[in-house]
Amino acid sequence: MSLRIEDALSTLLFQNGMPIDLSPDGKWVAYTLKDPRRGEKIDDERYSFFTRSGVRIFGMGCDIWVTNTTSGQSKCLTGGKGSSWGPVWSPDGNYLIFYSDRDGQARLWMWEKATDTLRQVSDITVRPYFGDEVVRWTPDSRKVLCKVVPEGMTLEDTLDLIVGAPTAADDGERDSRSSTLIYRSRIVSEQDHCTEEPQENTVDVDADVTNVYLADLALIDVFNGNVERIVCRHKVTGYWLSPDATKVAFTVLTENAYDIAVASLSDCCPRVIASDVQNEHKFSVSWSPKGDLLSYTSAGDCFIASVRGDAPQNLTSTSHPSFGNTYRAPLWDTSGQNLYLLASDTLWRISIADSSVNAVTQIPDRRLMEVVSPASGGRFWSPEGGKLLYLITRIDKTKKIEFYKVNLSTGKFNRLMEADANCGSPAILTIDVSDDNQRVIYTRQDVQRCEDIWIADVDFQNPRQLTHVNPVDDTVVMGTGRLINWRSLDGEELCGALLLPTNYEPGKQYPLVVWVYGGDRGGNRVNQFGLVGPGINNLQLLATRGYAVLFPDAPLQKGTPMQDLAKTVLPGVDRAVEMGIADPERLGVMGHSYGGYCTLGLIAQTTRFKAAVVSGGTGNLISAYGAMRRDGSTYSLPWAETGQGRMGGTPWEMRDRYIENSPAFYLDRIQTPLLLLHGELDNAAPSFLADEIFVGLRRLGKWVMYAKYEGESHAPVDWEYANQIDYWNRIITMFDTFLKPSKRNG
Repeated sequence: MSLRIEDALSTLLFQNGMPIDLSPDGKWVAYTLKDPRRGEKIDDERYSFFTRSGVRIFGMGCDIWVTNTTSGQSKCLTGGKGSSWGPVWSPDGNYLIFYSDRDGQARLWMWEKATDTLRQVSDITVRPYFGDEVVRWTPDSRKVLCKVVPEGMTLEDTLDLIVGAPTAADDGERDSRSSTLIYRSRIVSEQDHCTEEPQENTVDVDADVTNVYLADLALIDVFNGNVERIVCRHKVTGYWLSPDATKVAFTVLTENAYDIAVASLSDCCPRVIASDVQNEHKFSVSWSPKGDLLSYTSAGDCFIASVRGDAPQNLTSTSHPSFGNTYRAPLWDTSGQNLYLLASDTLWRISIADSSVNAVTQIPDRRLMEVVSPASGGRFWSPEGGKLLYLITRIDKTKKIEFYKVNLSTGKFNRLMEADANCGSPAILTIDVSDDNQRVIYTRQDVQRCEDIWIADVDFQNPRQLTHVNPVDDTVVMGTGRLINWRSLDGEELCGALLLPTNYEPGKQYPLVVWVYGGDRGGNRVNQFGLVGPGINNLQLLATRGYAVLFPDAPLQKGTPMQDLAKTVLPGVDRAVEMGIADPERLGVMGHSYGGYCTLGLIAQTTRFKAAVVSGGTGNLISAYGAMRRDGSTYSLPWAETGQGRMGGTPWEMRDRYIENSPAFYLDRIQTPLLLLHGELDNAAPSFLADEIFVGLRRLGKWVMYAKYEGESHAPVDWEYANQIDYWNRIITMFDTFLKPSKRNG
């Protein structure tokens, strides 16, 4: 039986970046699940960051669930009314607070466990941007700290700062006066060449997309709703209460970096204690046990800063690997004398006293993925009073996960458990421990089963699946996964995750669809449900219909992404054919976003593929370079020059490089039938980029079909349910038509 599209799209999802939370007594776990069927159509680009009710787009269609860790009984607390996310238990375990727009605007709500009742905490509108920006409780279970809409502003005011104020044209009205958007270069602004007064109906666009972070930090009494604004009108990207809850540390986005500031909850006067912090993200900050120091990473080094305002101290000025993980903050031991970090697949200890940096341990042929620690961060889980530390690892050759415990005095380690599975992403947000250090919860999935919460005792004894979020997984026989290995044309050792068809028969050749995403290590996904992910990305939709699916490693170099795609991906296809799994006459390829670009890049270089699907992609790096949002901002310049585009400079400096790596200039070579899928309101890869591929191939008389989804954004996971159904029906029909013999010859 094939996995129905409707069942795949109704899979409840643990949203990436949203933490799970174990109650202090270890008896209940709270979490957020997203129902893709409840996606809200974005009919106006103005609401592509936040909905009209103030919900961040990723939070749409989410509900709060709780599960009893003894009985396994699960309950949805919010019942599908509005969107709710980010649950956090109070320190006394009696209350669960979360965000919700169930009354029409995003506010704070609370569930009282004893009475099983919900109530709104305050009428103030909340403003979290990242999924991890949950509320922070004070130790007395009386107040919470969170981000809220700046004082004196409405939701519409905040949107004006992000995307600009709406014009008469936006409102569907026109009159005889001009309705104009004015954009100025820096030199025009500096020299003030534009001296004419704007006409009455003219809008001068000065919005800034980084204003998505603009908010106040407010302390809210959960019993009477009183609000104290601690920090006002800052671009706050993360915040953490001190252990005694007298101070809050927070990160603020600046032009090119972050500042770390501290504010006392009593005087509400923020002070910057570290400037120009260079970090991939804003997670890497943690309080010392005494609350007098903050640790953080910047530009690969580890620092501490005193709340008194002393100059930050670099603890790693001697030779060391780069400490620059996106999510992990340095972890303090209970004494506050040492910090622990992961780098170069090694566990490191940094001494506060003498700034010594020492390797604690390495585990041969293992990638150290995460330290087991509380969801609140700052510490590591150690039931033995700080003597031991627990690690999640991945075996390089098999991609299995393992749990180890490490003796911090000797560096010796013991393996506790091994599984053909993946933990959540990022794992630091999908692990939590009980206050008594006797239980640990974590999310786990494999290629055949969706993500669920598991629970284990000390030393990961008696692990058991706690939740069964999607029972349909038990009713359909899914395809199995395996790793395959090959060498690129340059001799590099590569691997790929191969999803075999349901009821695979050795020796029988199957149609193969390649899911490509340049720069990714697809082999690491061999234990991920559906290979790419659940819901809209679930490639079991193909495996249960008789297809093999390959997600290959595809490392790319600066300046040559198109050539590198052919050098890395095509030998992987050859390997699947050599193994007798893939039929060389029935090969397809597909990809989304940058994967769409990669798909075009491959079919412009080879005629081996008999069908291709490009979703939300581009084929012209020069056109993409010039894409601009309504507010005048552009993501594409850094993307093309130094980011994923890998061009290494501007089109004026690297003209030939941009052309040589743009499939749009090689459309005449494409022989593969192509299906284009694109959201009309895509602001990551604007739909004109798909338009020009379609127009060019149509002009050349090639087989091309284009489905543009009105009112939809870049990610199909956020699309209206009916459009998601149509999206997959078109993909399956495309591959069935060209890769299935009965369809092709019928």
